[in-house]
Amino acid sequence: MVDPGGRKRPCVVRFFPAMARVGRLRVLAAPEDSGRRLAERATSASAFLLPLALYLVTLAPTVTLEDSGEFIAAAHLLGVPHPSGYPLWCLVVHPFTWLPWGTVAERVHLSSAVFAAASCWLVYRIALDVVRDRRAALTGAVALSVSSVLWSQAVVAEVYALNALFTSLLLWFAVRWRDDGGSRWLYGLAFLLGLGMTNHLLITLVGGPIFVWLAWRDWRAVLQPRVLVLGAVLLVLGLSVYAYLPLRATSGVPLNVRNPDSLEAIVAHVTRAAYAGEIEAARTAGRGMDLLLHAGDAWRGVVVAFGVPLSLLGLLGLGTFPRDRRDLLWLTVGIALANTVALQWLMTAPYEPLWIYLQRVFYISAHQMVAVWIAVGAAAVLRWATSRGPGFARAAVGAFVVAIVAAAWAGAETASHRGDDMGEKLALDLLDSAPPGAGFVPFSDDIVYPVLWARWVEGLRPDVELLSKQYGWDGERYSVAMIGEPVSEQLRRDLPGLGDLVAVPRGIAYALVPPTVAARETWGSFVPLPGPPRDIDFGRYPNDVFADVVRARYAAYHARLGAKRLADGAREDGLRELDRAEALDPGDPFVGVLLADVYGDLGVRSDRRRSLLEAALRAYDQRLDDHTRRHYPVTREEIVSRLRGLPESG
Repeated sequence: MVDPGGRKRPCVVRFFPAMARVGRLRVLAAPEDSGRRLAERATSASAFLLPLALYLVTLAPTVTLEDSGEFIAAAHLLGVPHPSGYPLWCLVVHPFTWLPWGTVAERVHLSSAVFAAASCWLVYRIALDVVRDRRAALTGAVALSVSSVLWSQAVVAEVYALNALFTSLLLWFAVRWRDDGGSRWLYGLAFLLGLGMTNHLLITLVGGPIFVWLAWRDWRAVLQPRVLVLGAVLLVLGLSVYAYLPLRATSGVPLNVRNPDSLEAIVAHVTRAAYAGEIEAARTAGRGMDLLLHAGDAWRGVVVAFGVPLSLLGLLGLGTFPRDRRDLLWLTVGIALANTVALQWLMTAPYEPLWIYLQRVFYISAHQMVAVWIAVGAAAVLRWATSRGPGFARAAVGAFVVAIVAAAWAGAETASHRGDDMGEKLALDLLDSAPPGAGFVPFSDDIVYPVLWARWVEGLRPDVELLSKQYGWDGERYSVAMIGEPVSEQLRRDLPGLGDLVAVPRGIAYALVPPTVAARETWGSFVPLPGPPRDIDFGRYPNDVFADVVRARYAAYHARLGAKRLADGAREDGLRELDRAEALDPGDPFVGVLLADVYGDLGVRSDRRRSLLEAALRAYDQRLDDHTRRHYPVTREEIVSRLRGLPESG
């Protein structure tokens, strides 16, 4: 370059005008680039914040049913919950209990909301890598957030939201390895798999298909000796979190289920062999047809969880997966099938209401794969709509929003736990049922877990204990032992410590007393709660297996209270309580038999006895599985015997 005087300009002089031109170009481009980056960040943040907002609005305010009471206590105390112990969950949730917000229960529920929202964000990142369309990726992520099963686990104290986060992390690491081939992603996968197993063993049904896919993609990279050795070390490092179990079991913590303080006990705890053999045998007592029915339910559950429009979008995604990402299609299909069909092949559970209900949460990993397919389907629709003009594209986005809102509206009834205080009311009435210094025998989960929360988290009724070595308590003094169910012969065989004690009703539970005391029990001697039962609005809660168990418990209470009122001469009050029992009864066979007995013994509503017993017999045959029947307080033969004893006219 030459200056006006004919001399060459120095390089540095020539450099700066060039930089100035580049600077001008950058300044001119900056607003557009900045706006694009801002939009990208806003969309990415929305994939986390929108699900989190939904979960916060529908978060359970207190203890809920199922395992909630035990898990809240485990997180609060750093205890040892039921097998497989869930040590990682206890460790990562415990800091949430320190938050200066809400109750301890709400803080633990919040952890599930954060884990589930983070899982949805990772699905957004995975889908974005596949489709390169922020709107489509966000559609898949938000669709997952409103899917009713994940949503239901994101607002209560449970381990499945954290398991969903590990599913998303494993898939994301696999996608990152696919993009750059770095061994660090393989090491991360090994560590995450080991760590995830200390939360829930279901994660192996995600890790297995991923490692098969890795070997299929590049077996030389995966099977390098260095990768195998370091990967194994990192896997074991993740699994080392199981050391939590003996450390806490020997610490004197009050929640210490089955005391895993030795290598043998730890293995039994982790593999669930520590459970009573009959329970696990019942869980796997199904046949080939049961496997097919459960697998079919798993995929019908996709339509229920996402709604028809989003499910169809996912089906479209299966057929329009980008050609250059087709291997990821097979990976997601493999994970989905492993967590539905293969899972059922491993479990072979009976096709009964209890197992159908319990297994719904096992399919969440498959639902996460469906969310990726929904994003791909949304991208295909957007490509078609955009080719026809901006108006079509806006209409497509509007249709996605409508489909998501419709799915949320439909799923809210079963997924939302906003205002759900049934578990707390049950806990308080259970404590009111117990006399001073009583002890609860932890046989029934619906009895033990709410009491665990009330006793060890809220500090209520410090005079009450839980009497079982499996929960870490034995030898305490107590006035009477309380149990959740009448004592069947099978229960007496399973709990030989009961001896000849007999369960007599007291409040909404049962007191274990000597047979000489039980012989003096009559309808009029029933001991009611000291105040009104807390079941006044139980009709507003969604129907599920556990809520129905609680309703049946209160229906039996009102039936006995009605009998007491009748026996004491208060006819109108007695009939009113019996009406309440029939209104609450979810069709439980024992409640039907109890009502029939009350009507027969006290000479009221004799015309109702046959229909009650016939309904009880049908429910016994259709709704109870073999596991439930083992400890059920009435047998089929007893129902049939009562029917035969009725006069022909009654």
